[in-house]
Amino acid sequence: TYTQRLSFAEVIVTNGGTLTASNGLDMGHVVLAPGSLTLGAASTFTNFVLNGGQVLASGGLSGVDMTLSNGTMTLGMSLIATNLTVGQGAVVAASPLTTLGLMLSGWLLVATNGLIDMAGKGYAGGGIVSGSGGSTALPAQGPGAGLSATNGSYEGYGGSYGGLGANGDGAQPRAPTYGSLFDPVDFGSGGGALADGVSYSANGGNGGGCLKVWANRLRVDGMITADGGDSVLNLTGFGAGGAGSGGTINIRAGT
Repeated sequence: TYTQRLSFAEVIVTNGGTLTASNGLDMGHVVLAPGSLTLGAASTFTNFVLNGGQVLASGGLSGVDMTLSNGTMTLGMSLIATNLTVGQGAVVAASPLTTLGLMLSGWLLVATNGLIDMAGKGYAGGGIVSGSGGSTALPAQGPGAGLSATNGSYEGYGGSYGGLGANGDGAQPRAPTYGSLFDPVDFGSGGGALADGVSYSANGGNGGGCLKVWANRLRVDGMITADGGDSVLNLTGFGAGGAGSGGTINIRAGT
């Protein structure tokens, strides 16, 4: 663990080792095979290879070439680089309610079984608090938050975003849509909960996150997702919380 900012020509973490730098690092060649790297501030690299393990970069990363496989990278701010390869078994994500920005002057390749995953990273779905007096629904979050339902034979409302969410029990109007059709930058909204006793209650799904990509070249053989969280059935199987609305996938690529 390092608390001061340091510079290294080469950083190698293997055999499940762990390296933490609370003020970030300036790195040349980086290899994690497998290993864990936690960076608490903006950090730099020249070539970055992850083959097993995880990277948590809360302050973002900037560098030249990055190749990921069989591990996870979670960003708190943007990645600015020349090329990014999300290889087999690799997952790139961001913290909840954090836009995942990938700014690449070269290529973005999402290979087969590679994943850029912003599913459920948006506004929180409605929750349930159970007590001696019964169940209380915590409201879903977001500008298109779904309403909660209080009758176990119905469902919580789905979150809205670019389209209207499902209307649950139908007694109240659905939340309005929001955001830009041509340059979307928003998170998906949470779905409403269902609160009607222990057996009939269910949480709502979270909204999807926000991904913005700028790349000269793009190839996707794997998957990019910003889905909202699914509706959750209650214990009886006859009622559910509402699903969260999908989030944003905003891609600008040359080819």
